[in-house]
Amino acid sequence: MVSPVLIFAAIAALAAAAAAGGAIAVPVPGLLPGARSALQTLVRALGAMGIRVKVGSTARSYAAQALAFEQGRSGTRAGGHQKGRAVDLYPIDPQTGFPDYAGRNIELYRRMHAVAAGLGWHGLAFNADGSPRYIEGGNGRKFWDGGHLEWRGAA
Repeated sequence: MVSPVLIFAAIAALAAAAAAGGAIAVPVPGLLPGARSALQTLVRALGAMGIRVKVGSTARSYAAQALAFEQGRSGTRAGGHQKGRAVDLYPIDPQTGFPDYAGRNIELYRRMHAVAAGLGWHGLAFNADGSPRYIEGGNGRKFWDGGHLEWRGAA
């Protein structure tokens, strides 16, 4: 198992390289090579637009995903995280300097998702009319999963 400290260091290096406009050569644990490359492209594209991001969860075991579902933090028992095609990506609010986990800056999320969709990613955050999309977890609680993106291939 990869050390959480190593994972966070790799993610920090990935974000720093993207923010600096440099090449990203840091592996992202658990993502398939195509999804990893697509994530690196997405992070660079967002950085070029002035949107800094924090890479959250990438790979999850089936047991961890089932637990997230039971706790109401996921809408499915199995999905993109187990397949190596999903990432939770959180924009850093320029006013606070911290990742916006709660979706307080909805327009920042809209911009992030628009860029992601143009690069072949599918998000769960918004309905077709642009309203926030709420999904139901295994405990019946509805929640907004604004950071979830799945690599589906070039658009």
